[in-house]
Amino acid sequence: MSNTLAILPRSLRIVLIFCLFLVSLLSIDSITRDFPMKAFLGHCMPHLIIIATTVIVGGILLWIIEEAIAIHIAPAIKTGLQALAHDVTVEVGKFPKSWESITQVMAGMVVHNPEVQQLASAGRIVEAAEKATSAQDEITVFIKSDDPAHWRKAAELLGDPTNLQPKAALTLAYRFWRSGDVNEAIRIAEMGLGAVQKEPDVRWKIQNSLAYYYTETADPKYEKASREYIAAARLSEPGRPEPIDTEGFVKITYGKTREEILEGVAIAEKARVLGAPFETYAKHIARAAARLKSFPAPNLQSVQ
Repeated sequence: MSNTLAILPRSLRIVLIFCLFLVSLLSIDSITRDFPMKAFLGHCMPHLIIIATTVIVGGILLWIIEEAIAIHIAPAIKTGLQALAHDVTVEVGKFPKSWESITQVMAGMVVHNPEVQQLASAGRIVEAAEKATSAQDEITVFIKSDDPAHWRKAAELLGDPTNLQPKAALTLAYRFWRSGDVNEAIRIAEMGLGAVQKEPDVRWKIQNSLAYYYTETADPKYEKASREYIAAARLSEPGRPEPIDTEGFVKITYGKTREEILEGVAIAEKARVLGAPFETYAKHIARAAARLKSFPAPNLQSVQ
């Protein structure tokens, strides 16, 4: 019996309980006709019957509403929520990818020889390089090292056209730039760009990096190439934060007017929102502040 009641809607269970209550009240009404408490119970009985009847009717109405919700409204809500979830997923998929860190770039460089990889992971770089069975593994081992002397050995190997791989050149250039050697970073990135036909998907990354390294020097001789390379990188990957950040840096550094410099600041802010590191953004803002000081102060006319 309890199992049968459990499968019924809650409103119907309430109705059944009050039906039993109403039947009991009617039974009591008939019983009281022959007992002394008839007057008292007879006075209360009509009110109790009205209450019980009201609850029964209300329970039936609730049951009707529950059925309507279950059959008509709930599926509509579910369908609407599913459509909303799909739309949100689509929109999120349009968001630009987050800033690619050096850790991610390094993870993409694989040493194919397991023994060499094990030695390199243990920090035994020289031994790993000696056991490398290919120039590419040897280059990768040297690039993964934290010793700039090993990076220079990788640069020497990359100088051989048969060994030159754009991705390796891109990563090595980044390592030199991070260490403060921007000139070597430029030299190696230019080597990588010259061989980019081997890996066309790396083209925009090298263009972006070269534009940034050129701009880092603030040398006027690099202005034309910086603007051309960052325009090409932005065209290839308009949603990536890296070229957006570099575009802002180029405009800040080579801007000819206050307006162009401030436009560069706005672009750098956009890149920060999309994932560019705050330290990079702060560096750009500092350069913008220094450049703006070189312009005459704007002539602000007082309002009478």
